Amino acid sequence: MTSRNSTFVIGLLVLWGLAVRQLGMEWSVNPLYQYGWWVIPLAAYLFYERIADAPAPATRPSFKKLSFAICIAFLIVYIPFRIVQEANFDWILLNWFISIFCIAITLCAIAQLGGRPWLTHFGFPILFIFSSVPWPVFFENLILQNLMEINALITAKVISLGSMEAIARGNIIEIGGQLIGVEEACSGIRSLQTSLMMSLFLGEFYRIRIRDRVSLLLLGFFVSFLFNSTRTIVLTYIGATEGLDALESWHDPLGYGVLFISLAGLWSTAYWYSMKEDSEIEVVQDTKIWLAQLKPTAAFTKITVCFLIIVMIGEATTEYYYKVREQELIQSQNFSVQFPSNAPFYQEDEFSEITKTILKFNSGNAASWEGPSGNQWRIYLLEWEPKRVSRKLVSAHTPEVCYPAAGYNLESYLGINTVVSNGVPFDFRTYLFKERETYFYVFHGVWEEKTSPTSSPLEIEPLSRKERIDTVIDGKRNLGQKILGVSVLGPTTLEEAILELNKTLSTIIIPNDA
Repeated sequence: MTSRNSTFVIGLLVLWGLAVRQLGMEWSVNPLYQYGWWVIPLAAYLFYERIADAPAPATRPSFKKLSFAICIAFLIVYIPFRIVQEANFDWILLNWFISIFCIAITLCAIAQLGGRPWLTHFGFPILFIFSSVPWPVFFENLILQNLMEINALITAKVISLGSMEAIARGNIIEIGGQLIGVEEACSGIRSLQTSLMMSLFLGEFYRIRIRDRVSLLLLGFFVSFLFNSTRTIVLTYIGATEGLDALESWHDPLGYGVLFISLAGLWSTAYWYSMKEDSEIEVVQDTKIWLAQLKPTAAFTKITVCFLIIVMIGEATTEYYYKVREQELIQSQNFSVQFPSNAPFYQEDEFSEITKTILKFNSGNAASWEGPSGNQWRIYLLEWEPKRVSRKLVSAHTPEVCYPAAGYNLESYLGINTVVSNGVPFDFRTYLFKERETYFYVFHGVWEEKTSPTSSPLEIEPLSRKERIDTVIDGKRNLGQKILGVSVLGPTTLEEAILELNKTLSTIIIPNDA
């Protein structure tokens, strides 16, 4: 491979490395898109399979002016994009920005190498990568909410045909004196997205006709919805007859079973289509011969070199941009939490998939127990590594948003109270909540790796496009954050609750070296 070819290939690998860096965070934390880690290697395999019967390259590059325009546009906007990205790795809009550019530039490269014949031949494996890009939030929520409500309605109707009566209220099913959320039995969107991705892959893998690929897509949607509705009915019945603990124990096994059966059905159908068409791929060359045909133009090679230089400049510029604005920040006293596993009624709690998806934390622990004074404690610690998410994502989610969503009534906000435990200061936003006739206090504290003398991490800052851009302008990237949340049931006054909080924290807070 010539040096020009090597530079060209390195440029494409770096380009897609940037895309995976952006998309990988959502693939890691969002269960709906964990299949995304498979899409890149599957796309690479489909591309490799296309090499065997690739047509001869055109004598002239295709879309030359358009290709150069797209590449130059990316070079111009990359450094501003990188600065915005540094403070907003969790921004879905950036996923689409980098994905569209990467796919467009890759298609341009194919057009420059082999012209229109190669662009047509290799287009699908490259466009297939779009199946791993997270949907826009409004669209995903719309589909998710509708699927949950339809699933709940079907489940209630089917169960009511038997000896039990079930009523659907939105995405909640009332049955046997219990309320079961469809999210506990899954909406089906995860297997739907995976089935759609696999339908696209299998259609290309077997090279079946376009109309059969469309049929395969529709079948994937129908099968995933049918089996997930069946799963919801079974889980709801188990929850009503055997309790929510039994529902939880069957939740994942049934989910994996539904996914396996759906994919097996799609694979069998795709194979049947391929046998019916009796299509054979005519091998006309091997990979080495095809690679020898790669002859990027001198102009495109120069653009690739400029791109690699711009990437390095972008990293240095971004780091300088934020470092200058972080000079006044002060290192905070770090800490960890050691939960009292020997306390009476101690129980470790799990976070729901929805919570993990929304907050995108790196690690989280939660536990509940009974204290020496008979108070009921529940404490959770969430941690975000530097640059994980927007700094304002953490401050935007507070008890006054989360607890009412879980069915608790907010009685009053009691201001900010400071507690110093083992040398570590905590500023807690304090609330009084009510569950039926029972009152309990909630203390919510946001800790940051480095803090500014002029700002407080307890400020409630909404997460919007404007706020994300303001964060960039102010140079406030996430340098590491934690949330320490405490709820206590038992104290009858705020003063008593703070006193008990101080005692409890002194037994579980462990200061770390700054």
